[in-house]
This record gives sequence, structure tokens and C-alpha cells, in this order.
Amino acid sequence: MTQAQAIAELIASIPGATVEISEDAIKITNAPGLSSLSSPQKKTRGKRKAKKLPKTITSEQFVQLVGAINPDKDYPTGEGRRNVTDLRNRVILETLYRAGLRIQELCDLAPADVNLKKGILYVQEGKNDRDRKIPFGEELQCWLKRWIEVRPQGAEYFFCTARGGQLDTRQVRAMVERVSNKSGVFIQAGKKQKPVWPHALRHTCATNWLDQGLNIREVQELLGHEVVSTTMRYTHVSMKDLDKKIKALG
Repeated sequence: MTQAQAIAELIASIPGATVEISEDAIKITNAPGLSSLSSPQKKTRGKRKAKKLPKTITSEQFVQLVGAINPDKDYPTGEGRRNVTDLRNRVILETLYRAGLRIQELCDLAPADVNLKKGILYVQEGKNDRDRKIPFGEELQCWLKRWIEVRPQGAEYFFCTARGGQLDTRQVRAMVERVSNKSGVFIQAGKKQKPVWPHALRHTCATNWLDQGLNIREVQELLGHEVVSTTMRYTHVSMKDLDKKIKALG
């Protein structure tokens, strides 16, 4: 006699109670205080969905990506504004890649938030109203300086339109996608290749920081993550790349 049959026999002895046994449950009726039971023999665990790792690009891909923009190109007379737009777009890509800003944070940057002398970007009221400061190196400093020299004077926002208005997130996404298609740099997402998107550059920045020796708490602070578990995802990406490098050594 199985365990399920023994339980069913015991319950059936209760006056008026009825019991039905199926492969995965014991159905009980007219037995006060008792409810249907799952069969202990058939308990199975559902498969946990694997969390998707953040998508990133390599340093070589980034060079190829920004290579599609030439802010020093000679345009016909009267079209000099296109150089300014190209330069702005190049600096936006450099900032996303080297400072790890969220797209809305980038659009909300004010001129006073960019301190070239100290080499710091100030993010005011980022996600979850978290203020933070992000140090940057000479490469980004040079690009930011070039943009400051030509950006519309008096514009309220650091990255602005040709007329000094604020860029919105849709414009930035569209620009990054356009440059990605032009450069031929794509990200493998499942079975499809997709154009680079702004947040993938933030992911790349975080992974680069870890590869360069920053600890997980430091990266959490720079990214403005509320909990460290969010930042921990990037360690998996970093280890995945390390595994590839080790295997490549033979």
C-alpha cells in the first residue's frame, strides 16, 4: 500500500468523507478541518528563469562605433552647423561610454554639472533621487572641452539642440541607433542582432570599471544603484569575458 492510499483509507473512515486519489493530489470532501493535499510523491520544482546578463560592447567595437561620426569633416559653406551636431553626438557617446550615465541623467545635465578643472560630473537627483559625482579621465575631458567651446551660449542644458533646447531621450536613442547602423556595430540579443542602445554603453562602462580594478561598492556608488545586488550582475559579465580570455590563451 502506498503512502497516499494509506492516508486516503484513514480519511475515508471519517463519516461522510469522500476521497479521490489522482497522480498528483488527494481530493477530500465532507471532512471538516481537512483540505485537499498534494501528493508527496509528485512534488516537482519549477525551473527558475535565468536572469539576462547586461549587454555590452568591446573597446574595439566602441572605436568602430564612434568612427562613424566625423566632427572634423569639411561640409559645404553654410553647413557648419552639421559639424557642431556631429561633435555633440560624439561627445554624448563618449560620455555614456566613459561615465555610465543613464540616458535621462545625460539629458538633464546642466552646464554647472560639468567641472572640467576637477574632472567631475555631478548628477543631480538621479534615479531614486540619488545625487552622485563621477570622476572622468583625460579622454572624456578633451571631448567635453571641445563641446563647451561650440555649444550654444546660454543654453539651460549641457547637451542641447542647435537652438539651445533640451534633448529628449527619444532623440538620443534615435541618434545612437542611427550611428550603430552606420558603423555596422550590433549587439547579439538572443538570436537577433540589434543596434546599440544607450543603456548598453552604461553596461559597458560598469564592466570596464570592474575590469580596471574598482570594487563592487565603488561601482555601485558611481552607477547610483540603490542596492548592491543590481551592481553584482556586472561581475558575471566581467567573469564571462575573463573566461573567454583564459580559454583563448590555450
